[in-house]
Amino acid sequence: MHPPRHILVIRDGRLGDVLLTTPVLRALHRRWPEASIDYLGGPYGLRALRDHPAVRTLHRYDRRARPWSQAASILRLRGRYDVVVGLESSSHYSWLAQMVGAGRRVGFENRYRPGYQRRVHWDSRLHAIENNLN
Repeated sequence: MHPPRHILVIRDGRLGDVLLTTPVLRALHRRWPEASIDYLGGPYGLRALRDHPAVRTLHRYDRRARPWSQAASILRLRGRYDVVVGLESSSHYSWLAQMVGAGRRVGFENRYRPGYQRRVHWDSRLHAIENNLN
């Protein structure tokens, strides 16, 4: 399997939620330094990543927006990524990962099974950072 060239990380949430994903961004960048890493997140948390050295582009996604607006924002990303890393446990976001159309998708287990090919169990005994890194 070839190394990914374009990676999309998905995590909606506020500032703290997004900050807890930064170890994943560093790990992805260390593992594949040539890959471009983009981030899809909500309007509040994205500000924390504005100057993150591992992130190339920030894509705003507002779950409260009208459904046609949400679909349009995701369809603009379709076919641009080799890998999607979903750091949300909600089935809504695994559906988004599938809509992006990446060949490889990994994320937390949820009700929407087709969203991720590799599903990771959220262990409530672990800190959020450890779960994200898993």
